[in-house]
Amino acid sequence: AGNEARRAEGDAGRLPRISIEELQQHVSADSLWVSYGGAVYDITEFIAEHPGGAEALLSAGGQDLEGIWQKYQVHFRKDVMSTLEAYRIGTLSDEDAQWLRERAACENSAVQRSLQGGSVPSYAARALQRSFRRDVAVWALSATASFWWCLRGVFRLVGCLLGRSVGNTLASLLPCSVPGFGGAAQVEVVNPSTGQPTRIAVIGGGIGGCSCAYSLAQSGYDVTVYESREKLGGNAQTGSYVFSDNEGTGTRIVKQDLSVLYWAPEYYRNYTALLSTLCCEPKCTHLPYVVRANIDGKPHYYAQPGGESDLDQALQPSMAGRFATDLRKYDRMISVVGGVSDFFSWGSSRPSFYRTNMCSMMPFLNPFNFIGLRSCARLFGISSEFYETILRPFHGINLTTLLIDDVPATSYKILNDISPLHHSRKVMTFGANTSEEVFKKATADCNVKLGARVRQVHCVPPGRRGGDWRQVVVDDAGARSTFDRVVFACPASAAANVLRSSSWMERTLLHGVGYHDELQHSDWRDWLESEVHQDVNCLPQDNRDTILQKVAFLIDVNEHGREGGGYNVEYTCNVGSFSDSARAAGIAPKDSHMFMTQSPHAQTEIDPKHLRGTFSAPRSHPNLSVTNMVITQMLHLVQGRRGVYYCSNWTSPGNGHDLACTSGLAVASALGARYPLGSAEAQRDHRDCRRFMSV
Repeated sequence: AGNEARRAEGDAGRLPRISIEELQQHVSADSLWVSYGGAVYDITEFIAEHPGGAEALLSAGGQDLEGIWQKYQVHFRKDVMSTLEAYRIGTLSDEDAQWLRERAACENSAVQRSLQGGSVPSYAARALQRSFRRDVAVWALSATASFWWCLRGVFRLVGCLLGRSVGNTLASLLPCSVPGFGGAAQVEVVNPSTGQPTRIAVIGGGIGGCSCAYSLAQSGYDVTVYESREKLGGNAQTGSYVFSDNEGTGTRIVKQDLSVLYWAPEYYRNYTALLSTLCCEPKCTHLPYVVRANIDGKPHYYAQPGGESDLDQALQPSMAGRFATDLRKYDRMISVVGGVSDFFSWGSSRPSFYRTNMCSMMPFLNPFNFIGLRSCARLFGISSEFYETILRPFHGINLTTLLIDDVPATSYKILNDISPLHHSRKVMTFGANTSEEVFKKATADCNVKLGARVRQVHCVPPGRRGGDWRQVVVDDAGARSTFDRVVFACPASAAANVLRSSSWMERTLLHGVGYHDELQHSDWRDWLESEVHQDVNCLPQDNRDTILQKVAFLIDVNEHGREGGGYNVEYTCNVGSFSDSARAAGIAPKDSHMFMTQSPHAQTEIDPKHLRGTFSAPRSHPNLSVTNMVITQMLHLVQGRRGVYYCSNWTSPGNGHDLACTSGLAVASALGARYPLGSAEAQRDHRDCRRFMSV
């Protein structure tokens, strides 16, 4: 009532003055206040409407939004500002507003929070508490998972014996799905009730959503893809780099992928097969990694031995001699971890993300599942200096975080297969085209709605005369469309807020998924907004020409890279060194100044005149945690409930383009689509992914 009175005063132009102390008392779901530009907003009622999920909003409680929005730049839109203004209840004094902005800038700054410890801001402590409560809820549900699995099996049997109407009625009583009933059944291409193609909505235009949409459309379903951004791709984004033309009188624009930079075809089988089916042919090449670190006050280098450029010989002084013993121990560790993993995979050494699935329980028993990366390195006698200087930074770039110590050690073999630390290999990357072509071709037979953020999904039960569940999708323009099935291919936090009247089991699983950019993580901002630029000064002066022309990924380790001191690793993706788009435009590697800098050092400054934009990937990278893995193994309990399905990287064994792609194909098959790709090996991975997801 008090807040309603304040809003009424605001409408009359009499906004009350609010103190910082009062603002920071309202930081829970029961009462949530934030500030922006000196104004105070009560956004409690908006928590359930926030497209990014409740957790992201709760993390902002009691804070100034400016620093957070700098990392989530999707908020700088007119419709966002108009939505926020409706919740305004007061103002701060000029002094308080300035103090809050400065404090937020300091606390939120990733460079202020050391990866090796330090004080934890109050908002991060609250986020950690919420994360702990979500984890407890997930693990409590896991303790009862067998009960629900058995109960829905009994209901399924009763439905098969007594008829579909009885089965549907029983399914509606449960918080979980019942396979074959209550919306969790395959649907025919043509709706028998209407005689029209079955309508399916896919919410999310990333690779998971687009592969699902492609498979469904190829089977004849009527598919609509909703994407909140202005173009498809999700986490797969491209950048535009500007060059002068040959005459120097005009400009040339070179487009280059920024996230789908390369892949290992022996693991990325379904993605590779999809590209082949869509006639998007990649190229095979070396993409060298180089680690640079200051040792005894001088820069030293480590480059993968071998390859076409002999960087291990060209970049001196080298750390290879200093860490020769550790490298031998690392090779032995990879051999042992790989051998044990092969044994627990029934002796199979076939590379695959999907060895562990519900039809092959032995991989779950692999002891390296229960040992973290750092503990495993210690077990094999690898020094802390080698781990922190080379091993963790090297593999951190592929996991998009340095917080990898507790990632299960079974991933060592996969990480080293894809990006070998102690030798070079060839990988696949895009040629002159980009991933944009893949998304356009994959959705060519679909109705694609760009810039359409889904706000609500309401599930409508069957009528008394039978029929099936329907889903009403409401977008941010207020348009309502009815579908026969809905597939969420977006972050779990967004799905949790969009899906209305969800069961407690759905809420527990969807809210339980953790992401790298949650505020309790010390590096939450490092990977959110990466600068896309053409400032060659981001490369060190020593060996700059060699690095510019031959190094794809520069990993710079600095013990004092964070403001006020502290360990930091800066990643520079030197895409100009391997860009076929640049070569097609006649730009040589020595002139191809095309960079993306992630997790920059405090000392790094990018010249604004060379800045071309930012790479933004909020809620794109799920935590590689045991809790998230448990969620993937329980998600089948709600797949298909009321006709709603889920696919994305958070539904699969890990974070990767093929993992999300194959999860989309798996869900499409669960809905009734035939497998659309022609590769037998890719289809085997598809089968194993379906077994992993139990769909």
